[in-house]
Amino acid sequence: EGLAEGAPPGQQLRRVAAAGEELAGEQPPYLGEQALAELWVEVGELCNEADLPALEDELDGLPPEEQWGSLLAVRRYLLDGEAEEQRSFELWQPSGEELLAVWSDLLVKVSAEDAAEMRTLWEKADGDERRALAWDVRRYVADLEEEEEAMAVERRGAEEWSR
Repeated sequence: EGLAEGAPPGQQLRRVAAAGEELAGEQPPYLGEQALAELWVEVGELCNEADLPALEDELDGLPPEEQWGSLLAVRRYLLDGEAEEQRSFELWQPSGEELLAVWSDLLVKVSAEDAAEMRTLWEKADGDERRALAWDVRRYVADLEEEEEAMAVERRGAEEWSR
């Protein structure tokens, strides 16, 4: 289920939200609590449901004006990033052999449970569906790797702090 959605990982949304304050001068001014609530709803509909808690954590406690700027940045990222991702997918036209090689490389990077589920989907898919599946799994693997890297950075920081 989460594989096909192809939403940006929570880490990316956090970074975009944090950068939103810096972009505030390029965005529409804060329009009040009702507009902020509507923007929250819109962003919630655009992003992966699993990413919402990370975004909420990032913006929790910020003044409404800062939440506004961050949410506008996240909204822009979700809208523009998805269009760019779609263009990149359309340009990616691997041969059958290249697609199998990419697929094999991806399966070794996920858990055995995920790999089994992915193999089942692959077996049911045709050529274009397989290309889309490989694209989505590539994004999923990239998200996993980014999360692992973030956790490693946190661990290193905690180890250094405890010394």
